[in-house]
Amino acid sequence: MEKYRYSDAEREFMENSTVPFGIYQFINKRVTTILLSKGFLNLFGHTDMSKKEIYALMDTNMYRYAHPDDVASLGDAAYRFATEDVPYDVIYRIDRDGEYRIIHSYGRHIYKENGVRLAFIWYTDQGVYVEDGKNEKDGVLNALKKQLAERSYNIRVEHDYLTGLPSMTYFFDLAEAGCKEIRSKGKMPAIMFMDFNGMKVFNQKYGLQEGDRLLKTFSEEIIDLFSHESCSRFSADHFCVYTDEANARNGALHLMEVNNRLEADKRMPLRIGIYLYDDENISVSGACDRAKIACDSGRNSYSATTNYFDQKMMTALEDRRYVTDNIDKAIKEEWIKTYYQPIVRTANGKVCHEEALSRWIDPVKGFFSPATFIPALEETNTIYKLDLYVVDSVLKKMKEQAESGLYVVPVSVNLSRSDFYTCDIVEEIRKRVDDAGIPRERLVIEITESIVANDVDYMIKEIKRFKELGFPVWMDDYGSGYSSPMILQNIPFDLIKIDMLFVRQLGESEKAGIILTELVRMAMSLGMDTVAEGVETKEQADFLNDIGCTMLQGFYFCKPLSLAEIIERYKQGIQIGFENPEESEYYALLGKVNLYNLSISSTDDNQCTDYFDTWPMVMVECANEKLSVVRANMTFKKYIKDYFPNVFGKTEFDASKLIDKPGAYSLSAVLQCAKDGKRVIIDDRTSDGKIIQILVWRVAVNPITDVVAVMIAILSSAEKKIEYTEEEYYKALHKISNDFSKLQKENERLKEEADANRKIAELKKSVSALLTNMPAMTFSKDVVTRKYLACNQAFADYAHKETPEGVVGLTDFEIFDPATAYHFIEDDKKALAMDRPYIFYEDVPDAEGNPRQFQTTKLKFTDDTGRECLLGLCQDVTDAMRIKREYVQKLARVQTMAEIDALTGIKNKNAYQEREELMNRRIRENRQPEFAIVVLDVNDLKKINDTLGHKAGDKCICEACEIICDTFKRSPVFRIGGDEFVVISQDEDYEHSEELVDIIARHNEDAICNGGIVIACGMAKFGDEENVAAVFTNADKIMYENKKYLKERREKS
Repeated sequence: MEKYRYSDAEREFMENSTVPFGIYQFINKRVTTILLSKGFLNLFGHTDMSKKEIYALMDTNMYRYAHPDDVASLGDAAYRFATEDVPYDVIYRIDRDGEYRIIHSYGRHIYKENGVRLAFIWYTDQGVYVEDGKNEKDGVLNALKKQLAERSYNIRVEHDYLTGLPSMTYFFDLAEAGCKEIRSKGKMPAIMFMDFNGMKVFNQKYGLQEGDRLLKTFSEEIIDLFSHESCSRFSADHFCVYTDEANARNGALHLMEVNNRLEADKRMPLRIGIYLYDDENISVSGACDRAKIACDSGRNSYSATTNYFDQKMMTALEDRRYVTDNIDKAIKEEWIKTYYQPIVRTANGKVCHEEALSRWIDPVKGFFSPATFIPALEETNTIYKLDLYVVDSVLKKMKEQAESGLYVVPVSVNLSRSDFYTCDIVEEIRKRVDDAGIPRERLVIEITESIVANDVDYMIKEIKRFKELGFPVWMDDYGSGYSSPMILQNIPFDLIKIDMLFVRQLGESEKAGIILTELVRMAMSLGMDTVAEGVETKEQADFLNDIGCTMLQGFYFCKPLSLAEIIERYKQGIQIGFENPEESEYYALLGKVNLYNLSISSTDDNQCTDYFDTWPMVMVECANEKLSVVRANMTFKKYIKDYFPNVFGKTEFDASKLIDKPGAYSLSAVLQCAKDGKRVIIDDRTSDGKIIQILVWRVAVNPITDVVAVMIAILSSAEKKIEYTEEEYYKALHKISNDFSKLQKENERLKEEADANRKIAELKKSVSALLTNMPAMTFSKDVVTRKYLACNQAFADYAHKETPEGVVGLTDFEIFDPATAYHFIEDDKKALAMDRPYIFYEDVPDAEGNPRQFQTTKLKFTDDTGRECLLGLCQDVTDAMRIKREYVQKLARVQTMAEIDALTGIKNKNAYQEREELMNRRIRENRQPEFAIVVLDVNDLKKINDTLGHKAGDKCICEACEIICDTFKRSPVFRIGGDEFVVISQDEDYEHSEELVDIIARHNEDAICNGGIVIACGMAKFGDEENVAAVFTNADKIMYENKKYLKERREKS
């Protein structure tokens, strides 16, 4: 008999599969290897051998790595499978990297052309073979070795190695006979299929041994309920039972109760599917399939469920079969249509992205829901055909859209887990995009968190490949399953899409709002954008905008549309509107601003009572003299509603129309910041006397419209009335000066009227009243005679006169002592020499002789008689200056609270101290994962600062930071001092800590030889230290030793 050969294409496809399997042929009473998959090579550790060497090994010594005690039973099982009509289901041990692992292999025969029969064998790794640790003299270990070899086929082919339950194939025989017996008693047979929701995560969290213990305990429960020979463990956490209908219903209730009694932290939702086996023409395996379908119908809910197989599920089963049989035809004849749902940016209300969604509109079956055809294709590993078809459709759509004169925004496509295992999906997509001539950043890759969680290490590599090629990668449905921030830490997603479940619960539960807010804050802190899915109401959209979600998607904005519908909407003028790609970066920057970054500390005098409390913050866009609100946090809206109800809800402001009105000064400062980009802190006074302190800074400039985005944060608001600030004095003075100018013009006109004298008297009275009622000391004097012409009561009190009339007509020498009088005259001379108000500060005693700080403003003017005069305002600013000092202190606290280092953009010392505190708490609670502290210090920074300047020093720090971050890619890096950095090495970086430190060492050697930045480095791992500081001390000591060594090396070179 000749050896069978697959075509080159078939062989390449199967050899690249990551599923462990082998194909064999029995020729001349020997097993010959036809083909081995990539998964087989990885499982058996043959990755360091050439293909020729591997096939030669399989043909000459197939069982080289099998446990010696298992070789005979393996050979016997293979021979019987090849020559007799018996199943192949074998458990044995192999030597892999110095330890024995348990391998479960099972197979079936396949028939090719001309009746050639091949054996298709696939393998699963059941874990490490753990011996009991006892001394071999007690005979237990020797007995175990002997029994394993004997039972590998004769017993374990019929029973599960972990639970002792019948294997799947044996169970089919038992169930067939048992169900016949149940029917003979006039009862309805039932098949139960059970599994746990979250077993993989459980094993990762508690370990495989604890997972095995749970499975054994569960198997004992079902044995007690249904008997040993009525149960089976098919694989992993999948169990099957045959019984009668009544026992099935009662047993399901009992199992749910038992599961609910488990410890809360180790309890997983149990899913049970029941098929009432009413049709004996259906095989037992078919009945088990139906029970499994019922069980899987609860897969999208993380809760315990019991579901019965019904006609609806039967229809779904038939539909799935139809889908898998017709996928190629559906693609070829375009039964599958691609629709696009807009993703709207909250900063501008425009469509900034779209998500491509497929719809199967069948000529026979009608409309297929994605919930029908996508799972069917995933189960048969043919989903890659659909996903690549969608990519092709998206690329075609982008070209047609551009030809229609519409902006083209990035479109996201969803990938399935099996895409990464059935083909090189990264290369397939790259090739298509490049051939289409579309920029790679226009196609966004969406991956659900469940895909990543199944194989984190592999997915990290694949996502990294996408990102290195320039494709943005988003995490889809974050929060839908076993969400872990560790995934976001380890994988550099550009954006997370928040599962619609949270959005739907808004309004129903306050907790949903809290969780959403924290998810958005976390994403912002990680530098990721956010999309909230499933937005259906204005209230949901407003809330998500308030908490800083950068993009929204849902039927509130628009349903998914075909390209034809998109173009038609534009023709009708009812479109949302695509974002100009040239403005995308600008709006992305606006979205990344965290409106909750200046949180109030819980140690402040006025502690937070509202979860969402933070400083009032608002983002505005400035165009000429107009300002429009882009985003505002809830605290700002509440603040405006409480204190400025007349402008609450207003989003547009025209500064040109608010001159001399409350708020004009603040708006002017915002516009000035928009022009010069300088961060500014101002004090402004409201109409009711409150002083508000405002921090203003520029965010970005729109490259197309030149509109400028500016952030405003209200840092404080004094409830009581306090004295004018410097800016307010200037405004009041300016107002009075304008009034005098108007009065002069009015005088000229009134002189021509018959009653001129009366009206002039009235005007003078008005001016006098204005001066008298000013909330400061006001006065006017004749420049020539230096006599006071008028003043208010406040100035009279200062001059120790009972009334203002007691001051009028006197000079400074007649009121004050000579030194004070000369001082005032010198100030008058300076004011007269200036064309603008003369403002100065001085410390002088008040009317009671108490030391106070005063601000004086003097302005020359000409009265209605042509006389040159001086107008003066003198204000006690002691309290105002105190507020300024307090503000400086508060600003210092705010800057300390900030977690981002201004120079490098990485976390600062404050952030490190917070992390250190968290880790110390975990150490005390004995739940801190292993970690290492790496301390790094830039050598010769002081020398660089002294010789080349601090600008060069800053550049050196930034370059060193980049080197450190590139080296420790998966660990948080902190700048805790001028030239000092700290890395908390965890997870994968921890496992390679020595290698990463060696990378720094090699860099230093190159820098010493060729000139460059030298970074001293010391690393210490956490052992039994009491806290993180102790580990830091060890690492710091090693760093200084390294610093000394490097300095000596550089001097010698």
